[in-house]
Amino acid sequence: MLETIKKEGDKAVGKTKKRIAKEQKNKKIISLDDYIIERIKKEISDILVSKFSLSADLVKNLHLESPPAHIKADMSLSLFELAKELKQDPKNLV
Repeated sequence: MLETIKKEGDKAVGKTKKRIAKEQKNKKIISLDDYIIERIKKEISDILVSKFSLSADLVKNLHLESPPAHIKADMSLSLFELAKELKQDPKNLV
């Protein structure tokens, strides 16, 4: 009896795996690079690397975020960590 249940379960799993494989074949895989926010972050990183002669590793963890309510902007880039690494005043990086 247990063998019959196991065979039925294995058969159902096999059918499910085939269905999933078929569905995945028809889907377009979206790369992280396709997101506009990632392209913006890359462009900002490239500018920082070229302007300040920084290593790419240093700027790869920069974060775009929502600015405080009193600042009228869509996004802000926190430069405090970068300024700390460069041992500069964040105002000089702006």
